[in-house]
Amino acid sequence: MALTLNDAYAGAQQTQYNPQPTGFFLSNQVAATNAGTDVIMNNEMNEDFDSLCTVIANPATTTADVYDAAIWVDGTLVTILQDCDGTQPVDVIVPKGTYLKVIMYNQTGATSNVCQAYVIIRPLQGSSSV
Repeated sequence: MALTLNDAYAGAQQTQYNPQPTGFFLSNQVAATNAGTDVIMNNEMNEDFDSLCTVIANPATTTADVYDAAIWVDGTLVTILQDCDGTQPVDVIVPKGTYLKVIMYNQTGATSNVCQAYVIIRPLQGSSSV
């Protein structure tokens, strides 16, 4: 499902890359192991404007296991958050109409625990995407 925030802001368009009021996404809770295929989210961002996305990933249950999160934009690995505990937000600009994907891995074993991703989405007015 595409996440669009086109109707969230009723005011006048502002200058280049002034973030508008935010949207919010909370992923479904997904069991993550060390298999590397545990997609927490894979959603299309705003189709009309680039989006500034703040991604926060963490296990949704109390666990001693260590989880890392890989953040992908439009099929390209952007960064990896190590030892996710919800205290390491990262900002990513997602070009209009492309996908933001978060995959989590259990780095300390094959035990599967529930994980989730929070994303604060800010459409950037005056997109420079082609």
